[in-house]
Amino acid sequence: MHVPYRGSGLAFTDVISGQVPVMFATVSLALPHVRAGRVRALASSAARRLAAMPELPTIAQGGVREYDFSTWYGLLVPARTPKNIVTTLHGQIVKILSAREMKDKLIAQGFEPVGGTPEEFGAYIKSEIAKWGKVIRTAGIKPE
Repeated sequence: MHVPYRGSGLAFTDVISGQVPVMFATVSLALPHVRAGRVRALASSAARRLAAMPELPTIAQGGVREYDFSTWYGLLVPARTPKNIVTTLHGQIVKILSAREMKDKLIAQGFEPVGGTPEEFGAYIKSEIAKWGKVIRTAGIKPE
């Protein structure tokens, strides 16, 4: 049964207390609670195992073939931002994400830094729109 919440923090509190038996949660929200033994992680919804929890199998490894759902974050700028500014921002962000200290901190929190090119990120966003658009149409999902 789907139980809507006003936020994942409130939902997660109910999972910890045993009022809700299961939930999909972001790694960054769940990881501290998994490590503290307050909840048990069953599987990762990502396509491959997480660096922060390599022992955790993926849903696909559990038998749901081609299952791949993950949360991602990225930096976006207005479409008309000059190319030289985009290039400078990108270079600095990749430099920061590549720094060992930053990378280790992000991985420890359940994030997996990528830092590809702006073109690769744009293509990824387009592929996500196509993928989830198909899911929405196939499932007949309508806005409420």
